[in-house]
Amino acid sequence: MICTECGRHLKPVVAVDIDGTLGNYHEHFTVFAEIYLNEALPHDYDGGQEFSEYLGLDKRVYRDIKLAYRQGGMKRSMPMYDGADKFMQWMHDEGIELWIATTRPWQRLDNVDPDTREWLRRCGIPYDFMIYGDDKYDQLYLLVDHHRILTVIDDQPEACQQAATLGLNARQPIRPHTSADRYLLRFNSFAAMSQEIGFMKRDWEAKHGER
Repeated sequence: MICTECGRHLKPVVAVDIDGTLGNYHEHFTVFAEIYLNEALPHDYDGGQEFSEYLGLDKRVYRDIKLAYRQGGMKRSMPMYDGADKFMQWMHDEGIELWIATTRPWQRLDNVDPDTREWLRRCGIPYDFMIYGDDKYDQLYLLVDHHRILTVIDDQPEACQQAATLGLNARQPIRPHTSADRYLLRFNSFAAMSQEIGFMKRDWEAKHGER
């Protein structure tokens, strides 16, 4: 696809969430909370209730821990899900424009943006652009021609539904924490999602590649 105004070659786009999608946020946070509280917490969250309720934490205590987690730079050491780096690199090599779409509140904590970028660097995850906020897919829709967006990938079903409401394809990874809170369209591995995106890209190129 060629931009009619600038003549630049436009690539197809995939937007990918971080916490719970590329990185194992829930397990990492639980371990941090155990250290913070000096007590054992459950480790088999399935998404069937609020995370704070599952952990048995008062909302105020949970928010205090979450603030300490963010301010302490813990986002830099979150474990990456196996294959996340290879999946993102494959899309980059395939000529797909990659948008990182996260709900992290970068405007309220100065270290969120640098910690996020450092995590991506450490994990070797390529990206072209980044957007923050609960309205991340609304932002994406306004910034990018929706015909270019192959899919968005997010572990939260409400985020997938937000994207679907805008007419975008959305896919939810199958994770322990998504087993009780499912979106209709799911995938069980990055390899399987790579194959699906390959089909999407070929269809997009057939429709828009020469324009």
